[in-house]
Amino acid sequence: MKSPDYTVNCVCDDLYKRSVLGLQKYGCTTYDNNLDLLEWLNHAYEEMLDQAVYIKRAIIEIERSKDDGR
Repeated sequence: MKSPDYTVNCVCDDLYKRSVLGLQKYGCTTYDNNLDLLEWLNHAYEEMLDQAVYIKRAIIEIERSKDDGR
């Protein structure tokens, strides 16, 4: 079922693609993976740390481009 929101559809498409890649890489789905709760939380935490680095890098680039444009 498609959402009336284009952005939501894009996120759903991205989730599907990531799911396929994960299955190819790890040989199982997250549903079938038997990690314990702490392992899942550690994975999520590590992903959030990576996300913080990516966001900060983008902020630095935007700030640099603003400074160069002055």
